[in-house]
Amino acid sequence: MFRRILLAATTIAMGFQTTAQASPDFVKKEVREVTAQFSDSRLGDKFFEALEQLLASATHQLSEEGQGALAAEITTEWAQQSALYFGQFGTLDLGDHEPLNRWLARTYDKIEAKLGKRICHWLRYDDLKIFNFGIPVVFHPRGRLGDSWDEAEYGRHFVPFSGAVTYWTVKGVCQALAPGLWTFGCGLIADLPRYAVERWIAPSVSSRVYRSARGELLEAPLELEANLDAWLGEAERALRSDREVIEASHAFQQ
Repeated sequence: MFRRILLAATTIAMGFQTTAQASPDFVKKEVREVTAQFSDSRLGDKFFEALEQLLASATHQLSEEGQGALAAEITTEWAQQSALYFGQFGTLDLGDHEPLNRWLARTYDKIEAKLGKRICHWLRYDDLKIFNFGIPVVFHPRGRLGDSWDEAEYGRHFVPFSGAVTYWTVKGVCQALAPGLWTFGCGLIADLPRYAVERWIAPSVSSRVYRSARGELLEAPLELEANLDAWLGEAERALRSDREVIEASHAFQQ
């Protein structure tokens, strides 16, 4: 299974530039929406959308691997969890998110036990761990249950959290627009905005959210439109370079 995914990823990566450039509008739209919502401390909507896409992908993969019972169990439990906690994630510092946090941990362990660590990493299902560890900090910039964190520590959770949310929202739109494009193909496209968000966008947004939660005066909003094309282009060059190294290493091992 892992070899098939690796070979398919290599094949798709060879045409990565053409594929990515064929769909810039929806990628930019999702980056704009994630950035705007997060900048205004509205983290819940996009987070739940991303989590929905991740779990849908994971349960589909489990079903493909003959784990239909577990897929159905996760789907049913997610419906219950989302109904209970969606409203609590609308803005910052509302509600106690521990139940969902624990559910994410258990759910990821079940998925990894059936699919394995390498598959979970290649298909980005291990982003559940990023959500799991990010929730207690990202949604509570002023601290929680006696714990507190400075701006730098907050950013260490906020940045990968934002990247994972961006990845899964973009991937979900990609698969809706191009259902014939294999899930890993849309994943490669979603890697672009994820890289850009984590490298250039989220650090600034993280600082804005953290300071706003403490009542500090906010600096000017991030100049997203002026830089987005350049950031996505730089992300594509960086990711293509990384994949060329992976492909060369794989060819050498053969």
